[in-house]
Amino acid sequence: MNTTQQKCFIEAAELLNFTAAAERLYISQPALSRNISALEEELGVMLFLRRNNVLSLTPGGEILYRWMKENAESLERARLEAKERTPGAATDWCWGSCRAKYCQSGT
Repeated sequence: MNTTQQKCFIEAAELLNFTAAAERLYISQPALSRNISALEEELGVMLFLRRNNVLSLTPGGEILYRWMKENAESLERARLEAKERTPGAATDWCWGSCRAKYCQSGT
C-alpha cells in the first residue's frame, strides 16, 4: 500500500464518485481506478460496491476508511508539530505527489 493508493481511496470514499475523486486529485479516472483495484487486491478485501452507477463502501471499506482518515490526520498533526519545533522549516509541503487538499502553503 502506498500513499497514492491511500489518497485515492480516501477521496473516493468521501465523494463516492471515482470521477470526482480523480478530478480532485488531478489524476485520470482510470489511474484512480487502477490504484483502488491494486489496493483491493493487495488487501484481499473489496472496498467498494459498484451497482447501477452507484458507489458505496463495503463494511471492510468503511473500516479501512476510518483508519486511513485517522492516519492521515495524525500524519498532518505530526508534520505541524515537527515544523513548529524545527527552526527554518520549509513553509510549503505536499503529502505525496498529488495536489489536492493534502497540500498546504506558507502558514
